[in-house]
Amino acid sequence: TVDGVATYDTVMLDGLNFEIYFSGITLSADGTHYVIESVIIDAHYSYSDNRLYDAVIIYIPSKYDGLPVYAIGSIDYRFPVPDSCLKDGATVKLIIGDGIKQIGETEYAGVDFMCGGINELYIPASVEVVGEKALYKRCQLTKVYCEATQQPEGFAPDWIADDVTVEWGAR
Repeated sequence: TVDGVATYDTVMLDGLNFEIYFSGITLSADGTHYVIESVIIDAHYSYSDNRLYDAVIIYIPSKYDGLPVYAIGSIDYRFPVPDSCLKDGATVKLIIGDGIKQIGETEYAGVDFMCGGINELYIPASVEVVGEKALYKRCQLTKVYCEATQQPEGFAPDWIADDVTVEWGAR
């Protein structure tokens, strides 16, 4: 842990390096799970690589320090993959780890996802609650794949912008 931010994982992909940090880590009172204030994703890339990608997949893990992550307040995708590293029509997909139950509906509610450059999102069936406008602002999302067959009751009516396609029952 450095200055209250724990480096969780580093993912390397030929010329691209993603560092995933958990910030504002709170252990539940009963010690069974964590609530994460913010997931921070830093993407670093090599200009000398000259490689173009069809797809980039970023995975938010559902465990921290051996215990499940119950909720995520926000996701901050700080340094998106530049268009110069992507082929035309490339997909940058964010996958929420199976087991996470809440997104944007914690004591940190109102903090929007800052996910510029991410155009697809996968939400597992374990997610029962998505906060109001959690995926509304500052996003370039065009498609959300939800494993649930229909919108769970815990999803706020305006959890996502109207211009984003949502596919229910996705695997």
